[in-house]
Parts: sequence; structure tokens; C-alpha cells
Amino acid sequence: MKCKIYYHREAEFRVYPDGFSGEFVDGFNFLVPFHEEFFEYVHTIDEADVVPMFLFLDETNPNSVEWIVKFMSDRMRLGQTLIGIDHLQHIGEGTSDVERLCRQATLLHELAMQVPAKRRPHVICAHTNSAIQHHHSLPYNLMYTDFLWNRHQTFYVTQPDCIFNATQDANARNHWYPSITGEGLSKEIYALSDLDKAFNQQRWSTQIFRDDNVPRLFLSPNKARDISKLMSSHSGYLPMPHLAENHYGIRDWLRVQLIKKLQDYPGFIGNPSSGNILLGQGADEAQLYGQISNNAPLGWTPIHNSYYDNSAISIYVETLCLSDADSECVTEKTWEPLIKGHMILPFSYCGFVDNLVKQYGMLLPDEIDYSYDKITNDLERWAAYTIVVQDLLNKGPDNLFRIKRDNLANIKHNRTLFLRTGYRSSLGKQLAEWINHHVEAAE
Repeated sequence: MKCKIYYHREAEFRVYPDGFSGEFVDGFNFLVPFHEEFFEYVHTIDEADVVPMFLFLDETNPNSVEWIVKFMSDRMRLGQTLIGIDHLQHIGEGTSDVERLCRQATLLHELAMQVPAKRRPHVICAHTNSAIQHHHSLPYNLMYTDFLWNRHQTFYVTQPDCIFNATQDANARNHWYPSITGEGLSKEIYALSDLDKAFNQQRWSTQIFRDDNVPRLFLSPNKARDISKLMSSHSGYLPMPHLAENHYGIRDWLRVQLIKKLQDYPGFIGNPSSGNILLGQGADEAQLYGQISNNAPLGWTPIHNSYYDNSAISIYVETLCLSDADSECVTEKTWEPLIKGHMILPFSYCGFVDNLVKQYGMLLPDEIDYSYDKITNDLERWAAYTIVVQDLLNKGPDNLFRIKRDNLANIKHNRTLFLRTGYRSSLGKQLAEWINHHVEAAE
């Protein structure tokens, strides 16, 4: 039997009580996590088994607390499940840490207990912080799913009709995916290069190592929220922002420092806020205009395959950078180069690279020094990382592309993991297990 899930469409786009907003899920924000065959879409809450929402729970805001209780009391019924997905499609230090996730899941359960028993729904908080798996004594209604891995599977491998043949209505509030045309979403955006052709030595000699070309050593995307402020401060236009006030600032600062390290070497550097954009794969004229003018939404848009085919390695700062934040997750910043056929040199929290190998089965080059990944102190790990970056680039194009060629089998293996492994801790599977076990136990 399929799970009937409420797919909100237009009529009640957002609910704004005084001083607080709760948002229903629509567009790709709904379709991507809830497209599995386990789900059947319904368009009224009364019909639904599960109601997904961005809850924005804030225990310090009485309007937030009162609104959630009122919504459950007035709109839901016994046997239904309310699932908060605030942290399912997003990960960030300071916002998705285990302690905060536990606090919100506990609060949601406590609020549900204020609903009269005859109408009281079950409640879940879903998230994508894999650090939760290492903890014990967690709230029973906290559910982990490896959403960002599954998102790559969805767009590059399974490509379900409900997403790729979606109407333009599904593009509402979409900040993470390419625009839908009248013909749906183009699969060309998620086409992959033929690695045998991309690694062909004749092509390398005539295109990459030809006499009038400087081989590009690396690809380094640097999308960041505050990078324009940082760049403006360097020009004297704005004062330096207070980086310590938010974790985004730390991430952005690291990316600016990485750009400084890389700019003396030939490579592809992306920094859209400063005007240095990387073109997307399969983009039409309107999408290209949005990218070049920096009017397109900030989010996950696959970079053109040619950048990967004509450089040796991806060098980048991941989303999570701090080792004491109790947040762990691999994002599209890493999955993208691995499925595209690239070597990687990421900076992230301590043990990030080790997780790629042990948890996901990725194979990485022996000739690249990943020992920085074991350093627990964040500043010391960053200092060691920048030395590895500089030493690696100083090897020059002949050695870097030789390392890439020698690791073709590993690169193919990494792509194959995406093509064959399937969904990991998928939302459908996790929700089915939760309903079968936790709901029955709660009853």
C-alpha cells in the first residue's frame, strides 16, 4: 500500500500568522525528496497520511509554538504524520548540529502532546546530518536520510518522469534546480562525458597539451553567500564583514583564501558574485543569461562537463568546515566531481575524506597527500591543506594529468558507485520503517 502524501499546490502557498511563517512544500522542494514509488500524491490534507512542511520551529518565539499546535489541532487528525523537512534539504554548522536537531525533534513531540488525543498526529523531524548515526539516546522522532546522495541518483541516474516531465508550476520557489521549460526539465543538463573519450591520449595531445594552450590544472567552484561582500571589502568599497557572526562567513573566507592560493596557477575558478562564472551543462539561452548576469538562483546547477574533461582535479571548500560542530554531510560539491570523472582535493571537517573511502567506498589517488584530513584542529588542518594544494599544483601539468590518467580505473569506479549503488537511507524507505515501527509503538 502506498503512502498518501500531501502535495501542496498554489492555493495555500504560505501561512503567515503574526510574527511567524510556516511553509508548505511545493515545486522541486517537494518532488525531489518525495518521488519514490512508496508515495502517492494527494492534494488535500484530509486525504493525506503524511504532511511535509518547513516548520521553522523556534522555542523562543511563542507565535511559532502556538501556530504549530493550532495547525495540528485544526488541520490534522489521529493517524496522520507531520514531517518537518527544514533540515532535510539543507545542512549547515550552527543550524543542523545534532544538539539542535534533537532539541527541535523533542519540542515538536512536546507540542504534539498538547493536541487533544482524538486529533493528535504523529510527528517527525527529517534531516541529512550523518553525524546523528553516531549518537545514542536520541528522540524517537528524529529520522536520518542521505538526501544529497539520493538527489544525485535522482537527477543523474533514475530521472523519474514526475520530475523531468514536471510542469512549470513545479518551478515555484525553486532555488536549487535549473528552470523548467514548457517541455519539462532537459536531461542534457545531467548528461555525463564518455570517460574513455575524455581520457583519450590523442585528444589530450591535440586539445590540452597543444602548443598554443596552457593546460588547466584544476577546477575550483566557489559559490558563497557572502563572497560579494568579501570581494567588495578587498576593493575598499565595503568594510570587512564580521566573519565570526555566522558560519557562512567562515566558509566564504576560506574560499576567498583558496582563490588567492589558486589564482597564480592555470585553472578554472568559479566566483559568480565577482563575475567569474562557470557555465552550466545543457543550459539554454535564458539560463546562460541568468548565470552570466548573476541573476540565476544560487544553488546546485551542474557545471559543464568540459571543465572536468580539460582539467585534472577539483580543489574546493566543502559546506561543512568545522570539526567541533557535530555536523557531518557530503554535499554536491563533492558528489559532482566524482560522478563527472574528476580527482578531488576537498577541505572539510576532520575525517571527511576518510568517510568518503570507508562509508561510501570511493577510491582516491595514492599520490595525493590526504593526511591533512586527520588533523582535528581546524586552523592547523587548513594550513596543512593549503600546503598540499600548493605542492600538488607545483607538480605541473605533465605530472598532474599523468596522475589523473593513472587513476582512470578509480575514477570509473567512483562514477559506477552512483550508477549502480542506488538510493542510500532514502526518505521512502526510512519513512516506511518509521511508520511500521515507531507509529505502532506510539499507539
